[in-house]
Amino acid sequence: MFRPSLLLVGVLALGTAGCNDTGNFVHVIDFVVVRFVNGTDVPITITNNGTTIIVQNLVFGAQAPCFAVDVNDLTTLTFTNSTTGDVIPVTLSLPVGGNFTIVAFADTNGVFRFAPLNNSFGPKPGDAGLRFFNSAQRAGALIMHGNGAALTPGVGFGAASNFVHVVAVSTTITFSSGTRTVLNAGALPLTTGQTATIVVGPPATGVAPLRFFTVSGC
Repeated sequence: MFRPSLLLVGVLALGTAGCNDTGNFVHVIDFVVVRFVNGTDVPITITNNGTTIIVQNLVFGAQAPCFAVDVNDLTTLTFTNSTTGDVIPVTLSLPVGGNFTIVAFADTNGVFRFAPLNNSFGPKPGDAGLRFFNSAQRAGALIMHGNGAALTPGVGFGAASNFVHVVAVSTTITFSSGTRTVLNAGALPLTTGQTATIVVGPPATGVAPLRFFTVSGC
């Protein structure tokens, strides 16, 4: 059963500016740049102003395009379960920051949660930035490895690793529980200067292996 939750989003307050009658600059629009991705098997539709569809039937592993939302009018953003039409009530908490990848995932009780991941990171020359988010409820803490070497410490369910610098070449990414490999994501092509997030998700119904997908920062 789909149950709604609050969406807590980190925000980048960007703005256009104009002059008022006194000649002072005033902000006209402040906005946050976000990309939503779905780590659940419940399809999600996102609309703006109740009519403009930003993305429809966002299924597991799918991602919305990057878009800007006016922080002064965030209540116009609506999330619904595409199958049932149930609306997800959304309350936005808006600290100023960079652009964000927002991961939808289900907690251990099946309740929808949304994790805001700040995309602000500057890879070293010749490197890419790579992190992962653990949305696999029963996998425990996971460690990300690149070509067999540990890249991160263990990261628990519902949390993300920090970005790490990875040489921008094809790198074989695996995940372990510390004692054994639980997911082989294969050779991941990395782009110099670009950031990417791997979302590790639970198995599909009736299937044993964990699933994953990769999303680039905005």
